[in-house]
Amino acid sequence: MTDIEKLAKSMTYTENMLKLTEEMGELAQAVSKVHWLRTPERRQKVIEEMADVLICMDIVRSLLEIDDGDLKDMYHHKMLRNLQRIGEDIDG
Repeated sequence: MTDIEKLAKSMTYTENMLKLTEEMGELAQAVSKVHWLRTPERRQKVIEEMADVLICMDIVRSLLEIDDGDLKDMYHHKMLRNLQRIGEDIDG
């Protein structure tokens, strides 16, 4: 059993989903604060909250059985769309 699976099993499905939204909110607050006053402490808080969100995202990916290939394909699709949106050439 992976560490992510252990963490996922430590809470219910609903608790895991809510935990992700909670951590995303904390990241949003940290980003908002560092935007207005960039200090080493606020930067560190953003890093901390990003790590929390990444862990929770991995838990949700595990619960929803989202594999690396599907996520990578969607990431690539969205990246191309965003580059097109700003008028950038697409490298493939």
